[in-house]
Amino acid sequence: EAKVDVVIVGGGHAGVNLACWLAKTKDGPSYILLERNRLLCKWRDNRWDGFKLNTPMKYSRLHGQTDSLPDVKMGRPIAEDIQRWDDHIKKMRLNYRELCLVESVSVHPTRKDLFSVRTKSEDDGPKEYVAKNVVVCCGEYDRVKVPANLSKPLDPSIRQFTSDQFHSSKDLKSGGVLLVGSGQSGVQIAKILVEEGRDVY
Repeated sequence: EAKVDVVIVGGGHAGVNLACWLAKTKDGPSYILLERNRLLCKWRDNRWDGFKLNTPMKYSRLHGQTDSLPDVKMGRPIAEDIQRWDDHIKKMRLNYRELCLVESVSVHPTRKDLFSVRTKSEDDGPKEYVAKNVVVCCGEYDRVKVPANLSKPLDPSIRQFTSDQFHSSKDLKSGGVLLVGSGQSGVQIAKILVEEGRDVY
């Protein structure tokens, strides 16, 4: 059992940002950031080659992060932002555990003003944290949403997958491509495929 002021569940941008804020002073609250995978794993593993951020730099920086880019800079390759985030995480010496699954969060059995956070991992870290505060930073983007009328299996000759499974045109069969959705993902993927000579609908 370990005691901390704050347990942060989820090591995405929000969770890492909060950890940076808590770590800004030596006398600040004690905390632990728990991530079931790697920190920022969705940004690392579930984006396609050539993915670019459409948010201004001002809103993409971690707390305390400094760089020479204008606040309004957009269209940045994700690999560059990940490198900047990793550098800042190292600089801040964040207290975190990766590959650590949070199994339950409950009111402490004997201290009703505290929380009990139970974990499962392969390392020798604590299996339980007793905390004054628990902040859950798990966004909706972790769940793939496919309309019901598109979730039915298609003809085996047609390959169907979601944008988080797409990395490059090498994932596709030859021929035309039908993209459903014209948000950031759909537009960026369409641009990449058109520039490679694909017929995109």
